[in-house]
Parts: sequence; structure tokens; C-alpha cells
Amino acid sequence: MKKIFLCLIIFSIFSCKSSLINYALEKKGVYEDKITIREFTRDSNDVVFFEMAHIGTSLYYEDVKIKIDSLLKENFYFYLESINDDESNDSIRRKFIKITKVALQKEGYMGSLDSIFIAKGIKLKKELVSQPKYNTQGLTDKNSANVDVSLNDIINYYENKYQPIILEPCDYEVSLYEVPKCPITLKKEIRDDIIVNFRNNHVLQKLSEEKKQKIGIIYGKGHLKGIKEGLLKMGYTEVLSK
Repeated sequence: MKKIFLCLIIFSIFSCKSSLINYALEKKGVYEDKITIREFTRDSNDVVFFEMAHIGTSLYYEDVKIKIDSLLKENFYFYLESINDDESNDSIRRKFIKITKVALQKEGYMGSLDSIFIAKGIKLKKELVSQPKYNTQGLTDKNSANVDVSLNDIINYYENKYQPIILEPCDYEVSLYEVPKCPITLKKEIRDDIIVNFRNNHVLQKLSEEKKQKIGIIYGKGHLKGIKEGLLKMGYTEVLSK
């Protein structure tokens, strides 16, 4: 598995009782058929942020592709979210699972959720699918780039700022597709720092060095707040829709 996508919605959904799953999904906008985008401008520079959901309806992802196609015609270049796992070894992966309680995924988000829905006898309000691969939405090496961090980056950041992660025998008792019984329980502010803030700052740093004037950022909804704050500090102004 070359890349890992993170989506904390999985945790928030299953903290609810099974009878409230559809309500939780609806409140989080998972059933929406159109994506929300935010536009920011500074002098001759334009940034468009896609509030991406990692699971959604087929119509939702069709709308994503339509909006991507439209911006590509305007010569936008896209920054993509995808934590890189290419250079990670077994220990790095297990450290990541230990501190985030997020196991590797074999079949995307819906692959991870389907078995739980079936086991609980949950009937969803709408059919949902995993976020499509970027290359199916018109994004190539020429018009986009993965600007996310790697698992190594996350582990190094955590250990340098907080504390070393010590793997225990129980961490090796399960596969990489399961969460062990001895994870580290992080405070919310620390979890947000390593999963959201650290990665947001990486995107903003890339943007500050960018020579291209039109950038589309396709990242999860949870990253909007931090990236928006960073853009405003950089002198961008949000273009409010009419």
C-alpha cells in the first residue's frame, strides 16, 4: 500500500449509536451531492480550496470532477492530499497506528466501513463510495502534485516535539490493518497538532514558495480552518459567494 488517507470521520461516526449513523452522516455532509469550494485571492494569485469528503455519493464526486475540469481550463495547478507511505518501514507504520489509532486500509474508506455497517444491519440513506483516485478526476503529474507529508515526517515531528514512541510486544500481535490493544491515547490538541496542524503548515509553506499563480487545494474538510487562517495571514482575502 503506497499511500494512506486519513479521515477522522470514521471515529466520530462510530462513537454514535448505530441508530444515529445516518443522522451523523447527514450532519457531516456525507450525503451532499455537491462539493463546497472556497476562493481566496491576493493581487494576481488565486487559491481555491475543495472541502473534500473522503466518502460520499457518486453525484458528489461527479461534481468534484466538473469543478476540477473547469479550473484546469483556467490553468489551475492542484495540491493533493495523500500521506506518503513509500519509504516507511514496519516500525514507522506501527508507531503511526499506535498514536493515531488508525490502521492501514485495504480497500479505501468504504471498504473499512462496509463490514461494520453490514454487521450492525445498518441501511444507509444513500449509496456511498470512497473518494475516487485522483487520476480518474483528470489530475496528472503535469497539472497536480501530492504536497502532503510522509508517515516518517509525522513520526519524526511527534517524537521531536513530544516524546519517543516505544513499541511494545502487543503492537506486533495484530496486522497493520488492525489497531492493537495498547495504543497511546493522545489529548485532542496533540492529535490535531500532528494530524491537522503539522500538515496544514506544510501545505502553506509549499504555497509560500509557489511560482504558479492559480492553485487548487484538494484536502479534507477538517483542514479548511487552519489553511484559511494561514492564507489570511499571507494576505489573501476570501471571495464570498453571492
